[in-house]
Amino acid sequence: QTEKPERVLLMENSLLEQLSFLDGQIQKVEKEMKKLGKKDDVVKILESIPGVGPITAFALRWKMENIERFKNSQHLASYFGLGIREHQSGDHLQKGKITKTGNNLIRKLLVQGAQVINRTHPEYLRLYFPNLTNPEQMKNKKHVNKVVVAVARKQLTFVYYCWKNGTPFSIQEYKKRRDNSTVNSQEDSKTDSSKSS
Repeated sequence: QTEKPERVLLMENSLLEQLSFLDGQIQKVEKEMKKLGKKDDVVKILESIPGVGPITAFALRWKMENIERFKNSQHLASYFGLGIREHQSGDHLQKGKITKTGNNLIRKLLVQGAQVINRTHPEYLRLYFPNLTNPEQMKNKKHVNKVVVAVARKQLTFVYYCWKNGTPFSIQEYKKRRDNSTVNSQEDSKTDSSKSS
């Protein structure tokens, strides 16, 4: 085995020292963010959203500053580069990939949070997107990545309405609304079919 030259060893040690220093600085900043976040009502509300931890909540709160800046959740998604590109040709409108404009750090934090949900609470994905998450579809890695991005965008919808209404997110309440919506659409469908017959 070839011995490393002394110059290489010195560079390696220097790099490890710098990485250790940076790691310590990052930990200090994260600790301070969590400390400040505990005193902020908006941060507390945002932390109630699945996949939004204390760091993401703090970053969102201070990057957005005021929810009134955004006219709706779609505006918020576009602001952070999670809006969908649209291509129009004549009467045909085709939806493409996300725009990836805006704050790259926030987008990465949201996507990381969505990946955590995929690993720890796959039932939430089925609740959010029942038509996109059957077991066969979720075997495809590319499809899973699309669902993860869709979850990140969904998180921003929750951010918008929770902050706007000043209420924490509740997965139970969300499930109840989804169930009621399904029942109502089924009843509407039965009514329409009885009218046509």
